[in-house]
Amino acid sequence: MASEAKISVKFFVDKEENKVVFAEASKDFLDILFSFLTLPLSTVIELIGDSLVLESMSNVYKSVKSLEDKYLETKACKNMLLHPLSAGAFRCEDLKLNIGNANPRRFYQCSNKDCTNREKVFISLVPDVRCSYCEKSMEDTNSSRKRKEDSASDDDGGVFVKGGETTLFIIMDDLRVMPVSVASTFTMLQKLRIRNNKKLEEMTLDLGKEEVSYLLKQSIISETPLTDTCFRKTEVFQNESRKADTSNKISIKAEARSEDEHCEEICMKLYIDRAENRMLCAEVDGEVVNLLFSFLVLPMGSVIKLLHTSSSMGCLDNLYRSVEGLVSEYIVSDECKSLLLSPKLPPFFGCSRCLLNVEEMLPLPLEGSSCERSFPSVWISCNIYVNGICSNGKYVKPVLEPLNPKKKKVNRTEKGGGYTDGWAKFILTDNLCVSPLSLSSILQAISDCQGTFSKILDQREVVIGKVQALELLKSALISKTPLTDVFLPRAGEMKDD
Repeated sequence: MASEAKISVKFFVDKEENKVVFAEASKDFLDILFSFLTLPLSTVIELIGDSLVLESMSNVYKSVKSLEDKYLETKACKNMLLHPLSAGAFRCEDLKLNIGNANPRRFYQCSNKDCTNREKVFISLVPDVRCSYCEKSMEDTNSSRKRKEDSASDDDGGVFVKGGETTLFIIMDDLRVMPVSVASTFTMLQKLRIRNNKKLEEMTLDLGKEEVSYLLKQSIISETPLTDTCFRKTEVFQNESRKADTSNKISIKAEARSEDEHCEEICMKLYIDRAENRMLCAEVDGEVVNLLFSFLVLPMGSVIKLLHTSSSMGCLDNLYRSVEGLVSEYIVSDECKSLLLSPKLPPFFGCSRCLLNVEEMLPLPLEGSSCERSFPSVWISCNIYVNGICSNGKYVKPVLEPLNPKKKKVNRTEKGGGYTDGWAKFILTDNLCVSPLSLSSILQAISDCQGTFSKILDQREVVIGKVQALELLKSALISKTPLTDVFLPRAGEMKDD
């Protein structure tokens, strides 16, 4: 059995206070840290396995898990939301330690030879998608070949960060990163008021997948994730800095508000306890739920960019700013930097009415080869076609056409569509639990917020544009009451139905 991959990191510890002052690491560890920005929110929730860390966003994740397939546009939608692909997954394959769980090269094709022995062969990047020819589930799996442009360069030697084995970086306890130099070391020690190294002790640890996943978790909730990881400290969830952000209406920068004037809008009905001025629940259609579900597939880098590096997710904002500030001398390419700071959605993961306008990458151009007479086996070569001779016949080169998993019959190779069934209605609680609209779900929602049926309810219709969508995204990450945080402060602006 192969041994688990580990990465060595040198920590400089304050012996008196038992805390990490800073760490020294190679580009390999920095690549791992930077890869956090490529992970979709749903993957992060799955990796850290703690519903308290991302607050109400974890409730959205659990709602998808428990939702029956009939309320989704297709069966494949659930897999897309719970196990989303990452646009950075190809690049992250060369990490010394990769905590991401997506296989970017796996694809699915129909097992029916009448469907694959054609000039155009349909494939899917996710499971549970029906073939456009026979409408049976495409269950045969295959893998694409690795492209040269997806590999770490032998010259640069890194996934995102350039440098040789001797290139070292300083990582502060709050995940601010800088190259090791005399100037940066002096500046750092002066800011930390460290006059000599007598109080510092070196400690080298080998970190595996469990430790790196724990570091990811602490990076979201703590101001000292290196100390927490080194000494396995547990930060109190929802620290005061995160609470403070939700005490008043979350502010979004002016540029988002100006963009909102040209943005589509969606509506929902809120039901509010008039006496206590608190949210009981909301009645929503699929458009609102599509918005919430689409949060799950957003890469962390996109979330931080959308929230203008004020996500309040622990130290991840610092990590993002460190990538921004790292000079081109240390970044493999502009494309790699963009993959961290402005990661795109994978093909077909965007929705038709996407208020956040996160760009979706195009499917990679694919080529295949299959034997005309024997049972077809499609080999994806990603623009690298290797000629061969089959003893049963000659090879043909079919066009491999990826299908949009969210679409059932019409325009299945085009992007867009939504995750939920167009006719479905839902109940949404203040902490973003989603359930199909029914008498039982209404009663449960009122019971969960300790309401009684004698309460006088205000029914208010609110509009969600880009500004409200961004505020909802931020509040979902750090609050137990996102609907109240975003919409009740606007009570004076709301219109009674």
